Amino acid sequence: MTLPAKVDETAVDAELRNGVLTVSLPLLEQRGPKSVAIRGE
Repeated sequence: MTLPAKVDETAVDAELRNGVLTVSLPLLEQRGPKSVAIRGE
């Protein structure tokens, strides 16, 4: 199975219970610009 680039491959989980396959594909944490407060005198 090919996974989209935004999926965290290290955290993929699959479970087979009562003939039903459940696959969890958690997304990678989006890291964007971070705001930093600047205080002046």
